[in-house]
Amino acid sequence: MQSFLNAVACRSASNCSAAGVYASSDGGGGAYVIAEENGVWGMAAKLAVMKPLNSSQLGAAALSCGAPGNCSLGGGFSELPSSQHVRPYIADQKNGVWGDPEPVKGIAP
Repeated sequence: MQSFLNAVACRSASNCSAAGVYASSDGGGGAYVIAEENGVWGMAAKLAVMKPLNSSQLGAAALSCGAPGNCSLGGGFSELPSSQHVRPYIADQKNGVWGDPEPVKGIAP
């Protein structure tokens, strides 16, 4: 398994959020998020795959946090069965809980 960190956003010293991507040996993978609070990093959490779109993988590209527990993450996802097209998505964190990723509207594959 491989993992890469793509984005970090800090609201103050020792209070940050990060997002990255991982790839497993079976060809799967996705995006993950992790938070730092008072200088201590928590456990990484996988971001949910967009089931209504039958997506195969998520990639994290940009992260912004306005307040602790309230962030937005943008990236790309590939759709099955042909994962040749990558489309953008947005996911929001509100009060410490990440919502499901949603495709950006108005963008053609």
